[in-house]
Amino acid sequence: MKHFGWIILLWAGSVFGVDPTIQVKVNPQAIGTNEVAEVFVSVTGESLQHPPVLSAEPDGFDIAFTGSSSQTQISIINGRQQLKTLYSYIYQIVPKRSGILSIPSFIATTKKGKELYSPPSSIDVQNTGSINLRQNRFRTFDPFAPFADDPGQAFLQWRISKSRVVQNTGLIADLYLFTDNEHFLNNLSHLRLIERLRFDGGIVHEMQLPEEKNIINDQFGGDPFSGILLKRFILFPLEVGTLNVQSPILYNNNGPFSAQIYGNPIQIYSMPVTKKLSYIGNELEIQNELSVEDATVSEEITMTVIIEGDGNTDYFSNPYLDMKIDGLFISEPQSTVEAGIDEKTADIFMRKILKYTLIARKAGEFTIPSIELEYYDFNGNKHKTASEPLYFSAQPSQLTSTSKMQFPSLPTKDYKITYYPGWRFIIPSVLISIFWVLGGFLSYKRRQKLKIDPGFARLTQSKKRLNHTLKNATEALEKKQFKDATRLLKQALTTFCMDKFGLLQTASQKEILDTLTKRNLNPGAIKQFQKLISELEFCAFGAEPNDQQVQNYFSQTENLLVQIEKLKSK
Repeated sequence: MKHFGWIILLWAGSVFGVDPTIQVKVNPQAIGTNEVAEVFVSVTGESLQHPPVLSAEPDGFDIAFTGSSSQTQISIINGRQQLKTLYSYIYQIVPKRSGILSIPSFIATTKKGKELYSPPSSIDVQNTGSINLRQNRFRTFDPFAPFADDPGQAFLQWRISKSRVVQNTGLIADLYLFTDNEHFLNNLSHLRLIERLRFDGGIVHEMQLPEEKNIINDQFGGDPFSGILLKRFILFPLEVGTLNVQSPILYNNNGPFSAQIYGNPIQIYSMPVTKKLSYIGNELEIQNELSVEDATVSEEITMTVIIEGDGNTDYFSNPYLDMKIDGLFISEPQSTVEAGIDEKTADIFMRKILKYTLIARKAGEFTIPSIELEYYDFNGNKHKTASEPLYFSAQPSQLTSTSKMQFPSLPTKDYKITYYPGWRFIIPSVLISIFWVLGGFLSYKRRQKLKIDPGFARLTQSKKRLNHTLKNATEALEKKQFKDATRLLKQALTTFCMDKFGLLQTASQKEILDTLTKRNLNPGAIKQFQKLISELEFCAFGAEPNDQQVQNYFSQTENLLVQIEKLKSK
């Protein structure tokens, strides 16, 4: 009877149900520029074909759908019990400017095809944030300056293109410097960064800005401020969740102005993708070319491969490393990563450039197959892109060709064959055998010693891939190529952990740290590993390190590699 009663109620609700309605609630209705508000869209009566959408483009804010829920309620209307289903849709609003921002009507389409329009709403955004202006006030040492009594204040403010992104895709983060004293903006040559930008869980690419600065005007706390675009970064989140971007600190000692200038940190929410995906984006293309099409045997040829897309293309491994072509040597590539903004479309792009050295070992025609890459767009659809195959020919060199070489004719002469006794061959053979046995014995003793006392020497000798990477890092340091050296040190640390513990090449920093924790690496070394990886990543794609810094990174890397080598692989 209980189930029968519910069936009657469901039938009555469908026959005598009320018309569907839509309501919107904003919480809170007043926020600061650094805060996030939630919008609740509630629909009763009928289910929808898809979540409600705005009737117009948002002006002054970003909006993102975060989730939905439904619940069934029993209501009494005119003495009758009726079922009412409430469908709730939740959105997040991130303001981009201050003032009263209008939220357009939401349009909801029911499964029966009926369209519902919500009334428009608004939200009051105060451009005060949580900046402590007292900490950013100038101190003056010039009592005769016209503004000595009140030199003013300055602070840093982030303005980002979007606060919610898909993992491995980019966003633009602009760092502005605001002040209420325009005299300060006329001379910025004394500004100095005393703390760098920190983005844990992501990659940072700093963009080059024009020397000429455009001044913009805004209000904070009701007071007018002037500002300039100080830095522009492109951020690629590699991990999932809420990621923090720490603002740098500026120090200024310019004449009457002296202060440490602070800014607020910002948060970016990185949405996950399927675990099997290593790259996600709407566009991806690959190009390759050869420096020459006709070469000679043993001549070095440069092959350039460019992988470009709107996602993190650095996730693609080197495509030609495992390729074997008869008679052709393919070296490990020199890899560089660039990021930028398209001037025409204003879209973010990342470009991975690989340069290989090819050497033909024999004469003939060579075909380098095309590279095929798979990727997924933001809707989860799978795509493929491929480069064109390359062709080149190698001609015999003058040193190896005998077709045109003229040998002088030898005079004919009768030669007498002399037979030597066998001991002349036995003694050298015995000596070679003795030296061979002695060398094997010494090599065995040396291996036994290394098993008792494992260290960095054994580590680099037993891991050819690691040894090669560290060798390249050392050569980069000697050539004063500090960015390449730090990038190779980071590659040595991560790839060694992946090889030792059987991790995938797309393993994140968090997965590596979790593995080291499970293998009982001491907490101090784990913190050192995390800090070192972050600093190496920043130096490789951010500020230029100096010689002493890189030598210190070499020492820390050596220490960590020795400790990780002692861990059990299973």
